[in-house]
Amino acid sequence: MVDGKPLIIVLYVDDLILTGDDQLIQYCKEDLAREFEMKDMGLMHYFLGMEVWQKDGEVFVSQGKYANEILRHFHMEKCKPMQTPLARNWRKEDATSSEVVATTIYRQLVGSLMYLVKTQPDLCFAVNQLSQAMVQPTKLFWKVAKNVLRYLRGTTQYGLWYRRTEGVKLQGFTNADWAGSPSNRKSTSGGIFNLGSTAVSWYSRKQRSVALSSTKAEYMAASQAACEAIWMQKILVRLFGQMIDPTMIYCDNQSCIKLSENPMFHDRSKHIDIHYHHLWDCVVKRIMML
Repeated sequence: MVDGKPLIIVLYVDDLILTGDDQLIQYCKEDLAREFEMKDMGLMHYFLGMEVWQKDGEVFVSQGKYANEILRHFHMEKCKPMQTPLARNWRKEDATSSEVVATTIYRQLVGSLMYLVKTQPDLCFAVNQLSQAMVQPTKLFWKVAKNVLRYLRGTTQYGLWYRRTEGVKLQGFTNADWAGSPSNRKSTSGGIFNLGSTAVSWYSRKQRSVALSSTKAEYMAASQAACEAIWMQKILVRLFGQMIDPTMIYCDNQSCIKLSENPMFHDRSKHIDIHYHHLWDCVVKRIMML
């Protein structure tokens, strides 16, 4: 931080990215060149499989080339595209079948998709579901994995478009599927956070305990979102040197919202572990709002 202007340096092995004020970047380049042998590549266009397109006030990040390489590797470059990554009620299809497919190929596919999630949040939940069968993938999961590739076939040009906006406003969205896993009836939490125009953080995670109600599943998901929001707030304060407004987290469950305002909302909610009541504490302290 120089004169209130941040300079961020990202280093991966021998690749270096600088972002911040133009004058500070130039000074940093000159200082580094005096100490190390380095080559100035100009504006970033490609980094670790990610394509970056920049113009005044806008940045577009995608992995189109990498997505096409995945399709070619698994011989799906000419497949018919699908409109969604997962079909409705896909777990009910051949659910009793236990025939295992080639684990190495399946793991290669899921691993490739995991890296692609960096610029395609729409694949996050599907990849989370596929990763749960890494030990013994069945024919059902292999079929679903190929369906994800069919969806990818029509979305190779998808990415993240960042536009310059006034101020710094962080807001999040959270949701959960109650008892979505047929094997242990655990729910899956999902969340995504926007900073200005576009998403900057997203996740899809299976909850660590079984939720006894949809309210508890949503409350646990909101609690995870609160942890993510606190972490991002600390980073933003560090980068910009100023406090930001309480983070608004959007949730579609009214019971969860009421519970975050008052943990004694209903006797039937007392079974929710105290570990998750820190969400209420965050709301009271005005760190975030639901």
